Amino acid sequence: LLWNLAKTDIKALLNDLHNHYWPALHSPLDIDHQWSQWLSLFYSSISRHIPSKKIKNISRKPPWLSDALLAECKLKNRLFNLSKSHPSETNIANYRSQRNKVTALLRRSKKKYSSSFEQFQKSNKYGNF
Repeated sequence: LLWNLAKTDIKALLNDLHNHYWPALHSPLDIDHQWSQWLSLFYSSISRHIPSKKIKNISRKPPWLSDALLAECKLKNRLFNLSKSHPSETNIANYRSQRNKVTALLRRSKKKYSSSFEQFQKSNKYGNF
């Protein structure tokens, strides 16, 4: 849940909180009950005067890109930066070796994913997509 505080109707919120009958919350027996009542009243006031929207958690990486493969890509990028800042034969050779390794891993991973997806489509009893 994301709250848009820039579009808050502050005057209406303060007025709503000010006009609420707060002594109704006072109960000398249970402080936990008082707290939960106060919190629910506060959140209901906030939700009426502060616009919000629900944010989806969307993965931005392709399904064939595993965490291990991402780590290899990060290492490749670090070796690339090292070979550019300190261009020695060793640094360039290390970068090229890692680049070739990552390329091969990516190709294998994509091929494995596509073949497993094709197998899923063939075995899907409800039809193809």
